Amino acid sequence: MSVAYLLALSVIARDYKIIIENPFLFIIELLLMSILPGIPILFFVITRGISMEQAWIWFSSLSVKFAIFHVISQLSGFYTWLFSS
Repeated sequence: MSVAYLLALSVIARDYKIIIENPFLFIIELLLMSILPGIPILFFVITRGISMEQAWIWFSSLSVKFAIFHVISQLSGFYTWLFSS
């Protein structure tokens, strides 16, 4: 439910400020927020004897999910609200 709420807010708020002002920083954030959470899962899957092909499929799908969540959170204004002083 919270993803649907953030998606609706991203359509309404459209907080593009950091994406327009500093696109390189946003890309770095996007890569870190999508790849880093999947690394422990990749390790667990590989050490439990799952095939490398299946592990990469799971890692990739998890990374895409985290990337989408990061973009939705940014566009909804959640990060602007969270880190405002």
